[in-house]
Amino acid sequence: MHRFTLKKRFNYKIRTSEYIEDVLRRVTYKCTKSESHISQATSDPTKKRNTHSQRTSCPWRVNLTYPKTSNIVKINSFNNVHNHPLTSMIQEIAPRFWKLIQEMLADVEKYVVQGRMDLMSIYPLLKHDYLNQPIYMKDLYNAIYQFRKKNNLGDGNASQMLQLLMDWKDSEPLWIIKTRLDPISRRLVSLLWMSPV
Repeated sequence: MHRFTLKKRFNYKIRTSEYIEDVLRRVTYKCTKSESHISQATSDPTKKRNTHSQRTSCPWRVNLTYPKTSNIVKINSFNNVHNHPLTSMIQEIAPRFWKLIQEMLADVEKYVVQGRMDLMSIYPLLKHDYLNQPIYMKDLYNAIYQFRKKNNLGDGNASQMLQLLMDWKDSEPLWIIKTRLDPISRRLVSLLWMSPV
């Protein structure tokens, strides 16, 4: 379904689904512009907003079943009609198509585990290697976080030292600790400390 809708240039949603023994047996897919907008208008002028809906009561839908008696997915009904223009930029617009591909995830894992790189270092490399693939920072950040969590990279020497200094400052308030972070990457640029003795 994912490849079909991407090729046809529209987004879809699962309207209904039925699982039997943890196996998806029935599902109905609809266009995301299906159904009609239900206005929640109010007479209070302070609560009015200029809003609009993308729903156009689009009739596109497909019903699929996967019977227990066969290993074939069957199409019960298929209405391949849209009442709105389809967009060639669906890959950039619909969040469903923003996911990082497997090759990108393998590169991200390599950069995180072997290179100990962060988001601001990895993003330009991926943009260069995958020119036609949209890369969204939130997805990339989540992938980096998952690889760090899975491989338990731990803290670096600078963060351990800073934590030790902060612990000393908590126990003895006369310690002076000044840090400076890079405004973009949020990396530690400089660290100054003075002991009370």
